[in-house]
Amino acid sequence: EAKYAESAPGPPARPPAAPEEAKKPEGKLPEPAKGSYAGAERFKTLLTGFAELVRQERLPKNALEVRKAAAGMLGITEKEVQGPEILMEIYDAIETGVNQEYRQRRPLQASLPERIKTARKFEEFMGRRTRTLEGAALQQYSTPLPLAEAAGYALDVKRDDLVAEPTAGTGNLRIVLPAGTAVTETAVVHCRRAG
Repeated sequence: EAKYAESAPGPPARPPAAPEEAKKPEGKLPEPAKGSYAGAERFKTLLTGFAELVRQERLPKNALEVRKAAAGMLGITEKEVQGPEILMEIYDAIETGVNQEYRQRRPLQASLPERIKTARKFEEFMGRRTRTLEGAALQQYSTPLPLAEAAGYALDVKRDDLVAEPTAGTGNLRIVLPAGTAVTETAVVHCRRAG
């Protein structure tokens, strides 16, 4: 059982890696939505960079610093980091990176209040995201990690249950499900967010 210090700043340290067989879900999960996405390589670069900053707990909170970091990752000028598409990619990359790290550090054996407290610390990495018209049109309102923890607790999903996940977001509700839970996506997923 992993124990996390109450007074430690930031999210808890990663627990030791689980055996490989414990990480693989049983059964076949549905394939994510298919489609071409012109910025896939750019998004992959942003995701890799921001995920590393999250792991190191060095993710900037200031929007200008986030853009500066994105420009450095992409090898472009800060002036080129403009427009709704690249800004959506930046924040999707940050959220996905935060989610990936949360999956690794999530205190599975902790009480619900402790899990919610940890989830809040991870939410702080993302700062205040500005909603864009594109995001509103795509209905991109991700479930906050603390709410996902509470929902997972309330649902009391068992390992072999089948879950219909209607939100098609970045997977925050999936994070709290037990390994091996079969999940059916019930909405169309933008290929950038289907990871």
